[in-house]
Amino acid sequence: MAGALLAFGFCNGCLDVSMNAHAVHVEEAYGRPVMSACHATFSVGCGIAALAATGAAGMSPAATLGASAALGIVIALALTRSLLPGTPGVVCRRLRESPRVPVA
Repeated sequence: MAGALLAFGFCNGCLDVSMNAHAVHVEEAYGRPVMSACHATFSVGCGIAALAATGAAGMSPAATLGASAALGIVIALALTRSLLPGTPGVVCRRLRESPRVPVA
């Protein structure tokens, strides 16, 4: 159990760092603070996940985790196109030149 919690904490920390780094690039491109909106969106997602887990209370743990994983993969793949590219300088230049800035 301790090993699983350690792995979960490590992965959650890595996810948090990557999301914050992405939000910093979005802030640079927008030229205004949006970090709080990114954190709010993450919190809303956690609330929705908690409600979904409550609704799945009658399902077996394997079915609940399988359905959650499948849904998460579909959502992640669908939203991958809206992420910024990996080079910050290019990101800021492209977003400033484009008439429509994607919201992260």
